[in-house]
Amino acid sequence: MRGRRLRAGLPSTVVAVGIGVLIATSTRATTAMAERRASVWDRATEPADAALRRSRADGELAAGNDFAMMAMSPDISAAERRRLFGRAEASYRAALVADPNHSEATYRLAQLLDFFVVDCVMPIGRRCRAGVLDVTTGREVVELWQRFSGN
Repeated sequence: MRGRRLRAGLPSTVVAVGIGVLIATSTRATTAMAERRASVWDRATEPADAALRRSRADGELAAGNDFAMMAMSPDISAAERRRLFGRAEASYRAALVADPNHSEATYRLAQLLDFFVVDCVMPIGRRCRAGVLDVTTGREVVELWQRFSGN
């Protein structure tokens, strides 16, 4: 897999590292923004069930981010990439079940599906075939982007 050329003539390692940096950078930025928005008073007056849902969603989001970054490694087998992709997708979906309005989980799931299934940047099996668009996943990605952007 090493040295294989992907989009715009970039080696696969550069693409994977670039996406990994994007995830790590945006994770830090959105976490800091969320902490600033929720003051101590906001957290203290938050109902217990809402705090529990938020905590579960944040935990699933963190797990999804870890699995997604590992899945982007160019040095793993296709079977391992498929397994890690599945774990990342399941974690992001679990975060959205815990908190359906979790914007970062919505964004991450859309980004993950777009990268691995729609754009098929790194092969993950049947859901990703070069030149063939999985229409169902493509529609889901568009719906997730629209939900994230508020449209």
